[in-house]
Amino acid sequence: MGDGSRAFRWLFRFGLALTLGLSARGEGLDLQLKMEYPSTLQYEPVMAFLTIANDTEKSFVISEAGKRSAATLEFTVRKAGGDSVGRMSRALVTEKVYVPADQKEEIMVEISNFYDLREVGRYLIHAVVTWDGKTYASGQRMLDVVTGLEVASLSRSVPRYPQRVRTYRLKYWGRSSREHLFLQVDEEPSRAVYGVFQLGPLVRVFKPFVEVDRAGNVHVVHQAGDDCYVHSFFRSDS
Repeated sequence: MGDGSRAFRWLFRFGLALTLGLSARGEGLDLQLKMEYPSTLQYEPVMAFLTIANDTEKSFVISEAGKRSAATLEFTVRKAGGDSVGRMSRALVTEKVYVPADQKEEIMVEISNFYDLREVGRYLIHAVVTWDGKTYASGQRMLDVVTGLEVASLSRSVPRYPQRVRTYRLKYWGRSSREHLFLQVDEEPSRAVYGVFQLGPLVRVFKPFVEVDRAGNVHVVHQAGDDCYVHSFFRSDS
């Protein structure tokens, strides 16, 4: 009798746990957001990775037309202790997302294409999905936008356009427990910034340098390891 009673209680608990497990299905979406790096250089592209786990009985879809799914994906961005950062573009953050029932997918979004993150400072970011009349939000992530530490710079006019002067700045910053070298290119008098390019790990024994010839060929040489030197080549034209 005692053994039968214990067996019955065990079966009852197992059945209750199974019932609770089944009832937990169909609860909705779970969003997990992570930034590619905790800090980026000013004007560097900002990448984010969003994992969408679909704990429902139907597929989650965002289509380019936005008609089939009635689902939207947005990010909220604001400066720490300050105002929200508005959208620069009304284009869809991502043109297509498909997550089958009970599965998950990771998507990559270049947030700096949609939100102005050019100002130095700390930003607070999270993703928001609206689907079937419900809103789901990821946890908040921090991003520091920094100027970097300049180690060398060189100014040269653009070939055949002497009034346009470009400055090539070599900067370094810590990333993934190592220092990395970056090239930033800006121009006067337009004050345009043509990009920030990551050139790889940096060992500051040999001082990196940049050279630009009359044809607009840009050469950067830096030390990346004990016996490793990297030569990066760019073409600068109108």
